[in-house]
Amino acid sequence: MKSRDKTICLDIETTGLERSVDEILQLTIIDYNENILINEYIKPRNKTQWFGAQMINGITPEDVKNKKNITYYKKEIIDIINGADIIIGFNHKSFDIPIIERELGIEIDRNKCIDVMPLYVREYTMGISNGRIKLSEACNDLGIEIDNYHNALDDALATLKVYKEVINNKNKKHKRFNKELVIYRYLKDEISKQ
Repeated sequence: MKSRDKTICLDIETTGLERSVDEILQLTIIDYNENILINEYIKPRNKTQWFGAQMINGITPEDVKNKKNITYYKKEIIDIINGADIIIGFNHKSFDIPIIERELGIEIDRNKCIDVMPLYVREYTMGISNGRIKLSEACNDLGIEIDNYHNALDDALATLKVYKEVINNKNKKHKRFNKELVIYRYLKDEISKQ
């Protein structure tokens, strides 16, 4: 069994959603006890504007203009990741991890990664959510309050709470039996694809 002492949770905010070109604006890694291991705003190396992302995460070019770029934190981030047995995140296997790998020029062992989104979907949506759910929806379903979605620190804390809820299964009364809400989300996703 892997040690909770070596479990971390990470989240990033970026200049956009293109994994091949967008850059990290904020990176947070916390441990299983919610202690902050790193929480930094980061100046992108190439991007100077990110209007769409700014509307979501609220991070402006002005906010990061005097910050260090990601290479300044490379050793610290690598040491934290390499020291972990488990790396938790929400949709991080397909988004956060590839961007961190590209930005730092490293490879992260996917066998150490536990993506909370599919765990939550499997346990709480009766498999009718198209395999995806937003962190805000999972938190709302479980009664987990979060101050600021799309802030890496708040999202990492929320992800860790959702993870603990799923693995401990202590909140069975919230276990997704609200079929109408699940079906509504599924149909909304299907209609938006048309």
